[in-house]
Amino acid sequence: MMTARWVVVRRLVLGFLVLVVAGIATGLIVGWIGSTVLGSVHDMKSPPPPAARASTGPGPTSAPASTATSSSSPTGAATPTGPTTSLGPTGALVIGSISPSTAAAGQRVDLRGAYPGAAPGTTIQIQQQAGSGPWKDFPAVTTVSRDGTWSMWIKTWLKGTQQLRVRDPATGATSAPVTLTIG
Repeated sequence: MMTARWVVVRRLVLGFLVLVVAGIATGLIVGWIGSTVLGSVHDMKSPPPPAARASTGPGPTSAPASTATSSSSPTGAATPTGPTTSLGPTGALVIGSISPSTAAAGQRVDLRGAYPGAAPGTTIQIQQQAGSGPWKDFPAVTTVSRDGTWSMWIKTWLKGTQQLRVRDPATGATSAPVTLTIG
C-alpha cells in the first residue's frame, strides 16, 4: 500500500512531466508560427544554413537543386533566371533580378540588384507588401558590396501575389517594387 509520502512524490513528478511536455509543445508551436508567418531571408554573401545548401555542387554558393539557374559564373555562384531590369542611374536603389518570380511556399527566391554610389557596407532591408497592405520588413538585411551590387535570397510562406522592394533605412530610399507570386 502506498504511503502519503509516495502519493505526494508521484504527484510532483507527474506535475513536472506535464510542465515539460507543455513547454516543448509551446516552443514547437511558436517556432512554427514564426517561421511560417515571417518567412526567412538570407544574405547570399554568407553561406546559407545547411538545410538550404544543395546536395551537389562545389560549396555553399551552389543553388539548391530546386532552384532554376541559367549558368554559373567563374566563382561557382549561380546566375538566376527571370525578369531583369536595368540597374539605373547612380544613387538609384534597384532590384535587378528576382528568380523565380513564381515560387512554391518556402522555396528559395534569389534577389540581386545595385545601389550605385552607395558606400560599401551600406545596409539595405528587403520589404514585402501583400495586397494593398502596408510594407513590412523581413527580419534580416544585406549590405552593398564594393562594386555597388547586393544579393540575397529569401523564403516566404505567405501565399498569393505580393510586392517586394529594398529600402535603405538610413536614407529612406526605396527601389521600385517587383512582383512575387507564391503558390
